[in-house]
Amino acid sequence: MPQIQGTPIYIHKSSRGYYGLPPKLKCKLPVKDFSDLYTDQTDSSTKILTVTKSYMENAAFISSLIRVWTLEEKESRRSTLCKLVARNNGPDCVQLLLDHVQGMATDKDQWKQKASAGILCGILAGTKLWDDAILENFWNSRLMPILNSCLDSVTQETLDFWTRTIIQPTVRVLQIFGVS
Repeated sequence: MPQIQGTPIYIHKSSRGYYGLPPKLKCKLPVKDFSDLYTDQTDSSTKILTVTKSYMENAAFISSLIRVWTLEEKESRRSTLCKLVARNNGPDCVQLLLDHVQGMATDKDQWKQKASAGILCGILAGTKLWDDAILENFWNSRLMPILNSCLDSVTQETLDFWTRTIIQPTVRVLQIFGVS
């Protein structure tokens, strides 16, 4: 894995292949302190991060958002939104989402499980640039209990949702836990 000053770097859009790479590659270092993201941005970016954080920490907003997501039959942008929130705001902003996901993952309702699988899929994809220590703590304390509890309620109809959720994480997450 390429490194800068002993820190691994991650290349965005690595699926383009060798011949399709642009002349300038954007590389990012892992985020160790998410409060730095609020200070090193332009005014508009800081406002967006602040508004997002205030909404994601509002229990009433999260409850109504989850209620809408569980009513949808078609695939929505819930995983994309959760990915962006997890990537830009860190583990603190996804705590309320994970509390709702834990309850929905054990429900036998197909649409609740689909919504919870989509939310988890987005959160897993959003953890790509987190620091290894933060990511390992997040997996052990929050995600593993949710995944363990939902295994009992997986049905034939919801198996595809959960398979996509497990397959979607980045390769980096699997490397941390020793899976090749």
